[in-house]
Order: sequence, then C-alpha cells, then structure tokens
Amino acid sequence: MILSDAGYAMLLGAILILLWRKLSHTRENIRLRNLFLALVIASLLYGIMVGGYFGASPAEGSVLSSLKMLDMKNQGGMMRLSMIVGVFHLLLANLVTAWRFRRSTRFLAPLGWVAMILGGLMFGFKLAGSPPLIRLLPVDIALLAGGARAVLLFSGDRPFSMDIRDLGSRLLDGITGLTGISKAFGDVLSYLRLFALGLASSQLALTFNDIAGTTARIGRRGIAAAILILVVGHGLNFTLAVIGGVVHGLRLNCIEFFSWSLSEEGYPFEAFTKKASS
Repeated sequence: MILSDAGYAMLLGAILILLWRKLSHTRENIRLRNLFLALVIASLLYGIMVGGYFGASPAEGSVLSSLKMLDMKNQGGMMRLSMIVGVFHLLLANLVTAWRFRRSTRFLAPLGWVAMILGGLMFGFKLAGSPPLIRLLPVDIALLAGGARAVLLFSGDRPFSMDIRDLGSRLLDGITGLTGISKAFGDVLSYLRLFALGLASSQLALTFNDIAGTTARIGRRGIAAAILILVVGHGLNFTLAVIGGVVHGLRLNCIEFFSWSLSEEGYPFEAFTKKASS
C-alpha cells in the first residue's frame, strides 16, 4: 500500500530474481526469500488495483484499466480502506491474545476488544453515512456494549468470588482495561499512514513523469535529460517507498499490533553491583 505502484512492485520482483539463489541456502534465508516473495505479490496486486505503473495510469478501455478498482484521488474512500486494514489487524492481534488465554476466563477480555473495535468501526461508518451495507447491520451498539462488559469483567486474573473486595478489585482491573479505548482509537487512526504514504509515492512518480515530459520537448538534449530525470527520480522515489514500507511497516507491527498480541517476555532487571570482599 505504501508503494502503490505495480511498476515498482515488478522492480522489486526483479531484485528478488537476482537474489533468489543467494537466498536459497539456509533456513533463515529461505524464510526471508518467502517474505520477500509475499511482499512482491501483494505489492503487485495492490498496484494493479490502484492502476499505478511507474506513475502512469493505464489507457482507458485497456485490460489493465478494467483491473483498476481503487482511486487514489478518492481521499475519503482510501482513508476508510486504511482504517479497515487497521481494524482487522487489531482484530487479529486480539484473537491471538484470546487464543493464548483460552484456558482461562480472561480470554473473554480480548474477545470483548474484538467486539468493541468492530462495533466502533461500524458506528463510525454509520455516522459518516457509508457504506450502505454497514447501515443494514444494526449491531454496532450491541457490539460496543457487549464488548465493554466483557472487558470490564474479565480483564484481570482474579477468580470470581462474592467477596466485596474481590469484586471491587475485579471491577478496578476492568476499569483500567477500558482505558485502552483511547489507545484502540489512536492505533486504528495510525493506519492512515498507509494511505498518506501511498498517495505521496504516487504523486511523486507522477511529478517526475510530468517534468520529464516537459523536458523532452526541448530537443535531443531534452530527451537525454528527460531519461536522466526518469531514472534518478523514480530511483529516488522507489528507494523512499521501500524505506517507508520497512520503517512504517515495522512501526505498525511492533507498536500497534504487538501491543495487543505479544506476550510478556525477557528477563527481570538486576542492577549492576560490585561486591567487595571482606
């Protein structure tokens, strides 16, 4: 989504072909190669869907034009798509957490977050007046209320008891858990960077094409300069897009996704000490 160009995806594929043998010797390299292959395929499919080919759009009536399903200039639609991607990424994270707690009643808390995040998305789309399918499903409030109840009652590890202190402690854990509402809202909005960076990449590619086209009209020297502009401009844009995909992809995984799904790990901190002999 950050590349947003099928031409850049094919360039990635060419790089993968050149590195294929080098990435086929060890288990770690094979895993990296498979990840690279998945990225190339996903980038190519998305680039075809948005109709970007090194910044150029396919001709009207062509086969490639018929495959275009998304309009990068439709900011509202692309923002909604980015938020939907974010919501389902967080849903997956909470389902992972629910699976980890499957032997405890605590698994109901992440399922509550699944209901709340999904209900919040549906409620937000209803307020925005789209899409029609969401308006036909009047379950957003029920998902929000039911999810909040599950988070309130099952966020802690304390066993159920009729003792007033245990009930109070459990409710306190639940209230603390519900403070994550603002975090969920912010995490979903953080996925808007997918649209923003993709739009920036496509506009840069289009700009370099326009500059090269204008320069090429000057004459022979203009054509040579235009070729240089295309090579340098698209090379720079491709590099920035790949770096952006790595940096922001890692950020969305390590901060937004892992904060909802990764189990605690590591070693307890022990301060450095010096023991003097007696």
